[in-house]
Amino acid sequence: MPDTGYQLPTDDSIVIDNGTPWDEPYNAYDMTGGYCTEPGEITSNPTESDIHLWNDFDFSSVPTDRTLMGVSLECNCWTDIAPMFIYFRLHSGGTNYGNTRTISLPDSRWESLYLGGPGDFWGSSSITNTLVRNSNFGITMWISLPSNAPGGNVRVDYLRMKVYWLGLTTVLIT
Repeated sequence: MPDTGYQLPTDDSIVIDNGTPWDEPYNAYDMTGGYCTEPGEITSNPTESDIHLWNDFDFSSVPTDRTLMGVSLECNCWTDIAPMFIYFRLHSGGTNYGNTRTISLPDSRWESLYLGGPGDFWGSSSITNTLVRNSNFGITMWISLPSNAPGGNVRVDYLRMKVYWLGLTTVLIT
C-alpha cells in the first residue's frame, strides 16, 4: 500500500495555554536529539494541560484521485514519572477529527509510540485527501497524570505522521 513515509512537522502553535507552554516545541521538527518539554505543571485533569498543535507535515505527495486508507503517528518521548498519560487527536484549522488516542508512557526511558496505521482514520469519516494535504492538518497533544501522582515532565524528541492510500490496480486481460 503506498504511503507518504513518515513526515516531520514544520510548524506548531499553542491551542490552549493553561500556564507555562511547551518549551522549544520546534525541537519536535527533527530527529537530531533536541527535544521540547512540557514542564512539571501537569495535572490529573487533561483539560487543564497545555494543548499544543504540530502541523504542516508536507503530505503534498498524497494523490488527489486515490482513496485514503489511514493515518499513523510516531512520537518519540520520555517522562520522569510514570504512568504519564499522553493524549493525541487529529486536528486541522481549529477542528478536531476523530477520537482522542491515549497512551500511558513508561517511566524514565525514551520510547517510540505508534498510533494508527492502514485502515485507521482515528474514528473519523471526514479525513479527505484535501484535508491531509492542507498545511493546517496535524496532531494535537496534551498530557495528564494519575490523580495521586506528583508533577512531572514530558520530553518529545520528534513527532512523525504518515498517510496511506490505495494504489492503482493493473488488470491483465488475455
